[in-house]
Formats: sequence, C-alpha cells, structure tokens
Amino acid sequence: MNVPLMMMAITLLVALTAFLFRKRAHVSAWMAAGGTFLLGLLVLVVPLEEAFDLAILQVRFDNEFVLLGRSLLLDEPARGFIGFLFLLAGVLLASSTYSKTNRFFSPLIVLLSAILAAAMMMKPFLYAAILMELAAIVAVLVLAAPEYPARRAGMRLLFVYTLAMMAILLAGWLLGVVGVTGATPEIARWTAALLALGFAVLMAIPPFHYWLSVAADESHPYVVVTLLLFMQTVGVFFLLRFLDTYEWFRIQSSTYDAMRFIGIGMGWFGAFMMLGQVRMTRVLAYALIMDMGVVLMAASMADQQGLELMMQFTAARVPAVVLWAMNLTSFIRVVGDDTHAKLTGAAHRHRWRSLFLLLGMVLAFGVPFSPVFPGRWVMVQHFASTDLLVLATMFAMWIISGSVVLRWYRILHAESAGNQALVGREAEFYLSCILLGTTFLVGMFPQLVLPWMEGIVQGLSNLIP
Repeated sequence: MNVPLMMMAITLLVALTAFLFRKRAHVSAWMAAGGTFLLGLLVLVVPLEEAFDLAILQVRFDNEFVLLGRSLLLDEPARGFIGFLFLLAGVLLASSTYSKTNRFFSPLIVLLSAILAAAMMMKPFLYAAILMELAAIVAVLVLAAPEYPARRAGMRLLFVYTLAMMAILLAGWLLGVVGVTGATPEIARWTAALLALGFAVLMAIPPFHYWLSVAADESHPYVVVTLLLFMQTVGVFFLLRFLDTYEWFRIQSSTYDAMRFIGIGMGWFGAFMMLGQVRMTRVLAYALIMDMGVVLMAASMADQQGLELMMQFTAARVPAVVLWAMNLTSFIRVVGDDTHAKLTGAAHRHRWRSLFLLLGMVLAFGVPFSPVFPGRWVMVQHFASTDLLVLATMFAMWIISGSVVLRWYRILHAESAGNQALVGREAEFYLSCILLGTTFLVGMFPQLVLPWMEGIVQGLSNLIP
C-alpha cells in the first residue's frame, strides 16, 4: 500500500463528504475534524517500508509515490510536519463549529491540508512552489466567502504567493541548472535572496504581510487565524528542509545571523503594531507575526536545543491562538464587530467567555507565568551573553504584550449601557477548557511532544549531526 497516495485519496474523500454536508455546518465541521485527526494519527504511527502481518495478509506501506515525474516522499521530517498539519487542521475544524465560519470552510480547509501535505512531500522540494500557488488559490476561496467577501485581501494574498512561487522556482533553476556551491559565492547570494523572498511570504514577514491587515478588517477572524497558522507552519518546514539539504547555505554564519535579525525585527514590529489597535482581530494577527519572530530567533541558535524550542513554540501556540480566536468570534456574533467600542463591557455579558479570551491572549504572548514561558526563558539565557539585542527584544515583547492584555481587560470589563446576557453553550465551554489544558500540557511538559520532535530531528541528520 502506498501511503502518500492513500493519504491524498482519504483527504479528498473527507473533503467531498464535508462538501456534501455543507448545509449542516456542525456536521460538516465535525466530520472534517474527525477525518483529519485520523489522518494525522495515521501518518505519525503507520510503519513505513516494513512488512507486517494483518490477519491473513502481509501488508507493506510504501512511503514514495511518483506524480508527473516528481516524487512524493513521506520521509521522517515530512512525516512529523504532515502529521502535525493534519492534527492542526483537526483542532481548527473542531473549534470552527462554534465560530460560525462560512459553509465552505470545512471542505476547503481539508483540501488545503491535502495540497500543503503534498507540497511537503515533493522531491525536489523546490518544485513544491507550484503546489503552494494552488494552495494560495484555495486560500483565496476561503477568504472571499459570500458572508465575508474579502476580495482585496484575497487578491493581495494571491499576488504575494505568486511572487513567492516565481522566486522559489527561479532559485530551483539556479540550483539545478547553474549549480550553487560554496565556490560560487555570487550565485549563492542571489539564490539565497530568492529563497528568502519565498520564505518571507510564507511566514508573513513584513512587508509581505500586507494582505493580513486587510483580511483582519474584511474577513472572518477565525479564517484569518486558520490561514496564517497553516502558511507559517509550512514556512517553518520548508526553512528546515532547505537548511538540511544544502550545505553551502547551512554552513554560512550569515544565514543564522539573518534569521536572528529578521526574528528581532518581527518581534518589535508585531509588538508595536499591537499597541493602539482598535480591532482585536488585528491584535491577534500581529501577535502571530511577533510569535513567528520568536520561532526564527530560536532557529538562529543553530543547535539541537534551538530546533526543539522552535518546534515546541510552533506546537504550543496553536491551542492558545485557537482559544483566543474562538471566544472572540463568539462575542462578535452578539455585538456584531470586534472593535473596542463594540467590545466595551462585553465581559459583563459572559464572564467565562471573556476569561477564556484573555487567557488565550496571555498564553499566546508567552508572558512570564504562562506555561510556554520556560522555553522562552531558556532561549533568553542562551543569548544573554552573546546577543543583548535578543534579550532586549524578548523583554520588550513581554512588557508590551502585558500592556496590551491589560488594555483589553479594561475594555472588556468597562461599564456600558445595555449589558444583556450572552447565552453560552456548554459544549463551547468544555472545548475552551480542553484548549486551555492542552496549552498548559504542551508548554509545561514538552516531553509530551518529544516523540514528534525526535522523529523530525532524526530526519534532519545534516542540520543536526
């Protein structure tokens, strides 16, 4: 049995089933969530390239499928990230049942997961740029829903991803035809610049985030968060894969210096942009940009500890951000908007929902006394004697993030006229508790995700000898 082919077939079947039940949004979302959860577990646990007995049959799962002359290879690094991608899709789809997204959200997100999974398996992986362009087209369909017709955001997203695809394909041509080694520094610089452009788009590094602010104003907040989490996760995978594959890029100290300085810039940019925002969706979007800066700073440590911290941060932020976005959309359903004027006094309408919203903010920011803080403190200690700018950036981010939480706490708990009660669902309360508990478990007990980390680290043998 061919695992990549089977995975693609099951994913398309789940997407088709979710599409057929699109008029019953809850059913469609839960079916899609269940299918992607099972796929994630299947990818992580199925034995590859090993024959074993199943009843009276002998079964062997192959990890490679050839498509149009290109190989889809499910190796260890791809296996870890694809499993995480499908589990991420499951969490987002399950939580979307209480976020009132559009009726095409579930099938399109499953289809997007399949395309991104195929891109992660593509060999040579630089040709995955074509699949990323296809993923951008699907993302535009998710953004430009009839309920939230974010046409400007969709066109901007398609433009920057088309730019990234051309840059990555040109870099692939330079690598495959011209040839890039440590003995060709001029070509190496141009190739690195083209790939940096592609990575910048995937990770929403400023100024290539400019579709995000428009999407935060025009589209559904939960849709914006979903797309950004997907794209940044794929960007992290491609960055690690590229570093592992090409020695000429990996051995240059300037590569890690660039990652560190870009991460520092993203941290300062995201932190300052959160100040004074009148829409909470924009605060959430800039928080994800700031957090990706922390991920890049961890990657710049250039050792196994940095790689493990990078993956821990990537995993731990998911339940916190989903908790924040899900409870924000619950308030929007009642007050009609996410501006501070509409959310003034919203905590009096439903206290536990406002509590979960604020907790989601605190956990996503990684401020002191949050469960993900110890990992960030380890990174601070690493740079304490080598780069004071990282140290200043982390402390500035914590101070600014804390002030943002206090500002929105005051807005949510301010007195306002007509504070009618907001009816909450019991199932939504339990789901918020699960997301909160998952964030604490992953943040305080990183050994829970060690099998996932170890599988990726073992596969990146060149990056971590």
